[in-house]
Amino acid sequence: KFELSLRSNPKDIRSHEELKVGSSVLGFVVSHSERRIFIEINSRIKGFINIIDLKPLDEIMHDPLLRFTPGTAIDLIILDIDQKSNTYKFGRTHPTSINIGQAITGRVSNLNHYHGVYVDLPNLNSGFIHITNFFVKFIDRPFDSFHVGKYVQCKVLSKLKDNHFSLSIKHIFNENCPEICTTQLLSFESVYPAYVIKISHKSIHLCLSDTVKAKINIKEALITLGKGWNKNIKPLTVLPVVLQKNRKRTFGICLSVLIFL
Repeated sequence: KFELSLRSNPKDIRSHEELKVGSSVLGFVVSHSERRIFIEINSRIKGFINIIDLKPLDEIMHDPLLRFTPGTAIDLIILDIDQKSNTYKFGRTHPTSINIGQAITGRVSNLNHYHGVYVDLPNLNSGFIHITNFFVKFIDRPFDSFHVGKYVQCKVLSKLKDNHFSLSIKHIFNENCPEICTTQLLSFESVYPAYVIKISHKSIHLCLSDTVKAKINIKEALITLGKGWNKNIKPLTVLPVVLQKNRKRTFGICLSVLIFL
């Protein structure tokens, strides 16, 4: 068991000098935020554990906050120590490496409504899921399916920097999802779905993947779609686009498949 009811510390740790990364300690829950549970070893030694690290060991996807209420005792391992603030970062298990291609459970920590969601991963790791890697098919209003605290099953696509990874949900369900990594992989006059990211006074800004962005001139949209086009085209809607052959790899709106016209 990981929870105890008595607020006493049998290990009797008294000073910072007794602790180091990798040490096992008994901590007590003090409070929590959206991402973290704050821990106290004693009145002088404090820190936190990310909520993702308290995910039930039976893999059931529910938030553990009801189990870890203030005063609850938890067996912990020190993962890192911020020497300036004397803040301890805890986990439940010793860290293991995260490998490209593996499936992993994350917990949504923040939403960037024009790019994707940030995810906490176990043992002080983090990740980012681009909007185009949410679902196998592009859908309108994709962020309706996400909120801070939601658990998500992801596949690790790449390592962006230390302890931070590019993730995908759709690759969990379809390992052979086509990847549009560069415009050189696009075929002229073929239709591709794109998310509208922003509409400025000159252009419609879109993304086809996490690496391929596009712009369509507002004047072209007016010519192609007519007056009132912006009533149906809003940020985070899906717009079918085509790579035009008569220009230097520029995009245009595919009129034939816009069902709302």
